[in-house]
Amino acid sequence: MKKRTFVVLTLYLLWTSPTFADIVVFDETTDTVAVNAFPNMSIAATIEAVVRFDTSQVGQGMIYNQWRPNQEDKQFSYNASLDSLGGFLNIGSPSLLSGPVGQDIWRHIAYVYDGAEERMYLDGQLIGSQLSSGNIPDGTSSRQTVIGAIDRSTAPPDTFRSSFIGQMESLRISSVARYSGTTFSPHSGDFSVDADALLIYNFDEMPGSTSITDSVVGATGTFGVGFAGATNPHIIAAVPEPGTMPLLVFGVLALYSRRLRFTRDIKTGLNLSRSPTSDK
Repeated sequence: MKKRTFVVLTLYLLWTSPTFADIVVFDETTDTVAVNAFPNMSIAATIEAVVRFDTSQVGQGMIYNQWRPNQEDKQFSYNASLDSLGGFLNIGSPSLLSGPVGQDIWRHIAYVYDGAEERMYLDGQLIGSQLSSGNIPDGTSSRQTVIGAIDRSTAPPDTFRSSFIGQMESLRISSVARYSGTTFSPHSGDFSVDADALLIYNFDEMPGSTSITDSVVGATGTFGVGFAGATNPHIIAAVPEPGTMPLLVFGVLALYSRRLRFTRDIKTGLNLSRSPTSDK
């Protein structure tokens, strides 16, 4: 009967196995990842991520920034005080601020520019837009590409920009406006490589890693470097993808119920097969 139980357990685990994805945790305002790639976006762009913002964040926190003083400034941020996302591409228009966003919940966030309009999406819903035009400026040298905190005080009156506080499952930078209209089916899990992807991090490295590798061009992201006092975010063990945990729970409950029935059947079978005996 133990063999039968083992077979049932194996079948249930195979049937209910959830999809797993590693995540990187930013829990200090000085957490940073320095990337050795500098995507040029030209006339269109999408900066998107699957993230979970923490309630401990105060004020504005940088999610992604490409920066070169007086030349380039492509940024995506979250302001906890306003509960809003911020996007900026240095194309002559002010930052696009859009919300509310919500905290302690996984979100797909996307900042899109198509050469005529900037748009902000939250879980596939348009939450803000503004008319804009022009090419996206690229830096020529001494550029920085950063996930999390960035020190911009080397070009006064600019200042140090704190990291967002929370968790990130995946990040993708693209040279096209991937989303349009008012709604689309939101993304979850890892991003896939295609012809329009410039940079993708799915954070599939082992817990304890201090660097990550991009899926498009192999660009390295190094933790905790770039400025004095920089700290490491950290990758934590795999977690079930949204929507797959109920299957796992169902499998465990079903197995438990089946085992109870096995035990009952065993006892019943033993009772039925027992031959009556008389005491002597």
